[in-house]
Amino acid sequence: MSELEPMTTSTRFTVSVPTRILEALDEQLVKNGDSRSAVVCRLIQEAIHKAEEQADIERYIRGWQENPMTAEDVLWDEQTAAQRLAEHPW
Repeated sequence: MSELEPMTTSTRFTVSVPTRILEALDEQLVKNGDSRSAVVCRLIQEAIHKAEEQADIERYIRGWQENPMTAEDVLWDEQTAAQRLAEHPW
């Protein structure tokens, strides 16, 4: 799941939170005519997006750990970079 689609259906669920957290949510985040539900939905979407990004980073790191660059890869990379830089009139 890369980007959450706009909701076409909704599911109601109940969450118990300490009163002070609910008060802080209402005071600090529920603004500009947004409903509490809209704010909580946005926070959940942001948390899901952050978790997906973290999973991508972990896959990227794991890929480099499992398939590190060889000396040949490094040499090719250096040569290619030098060629590309030489093409630009500085």
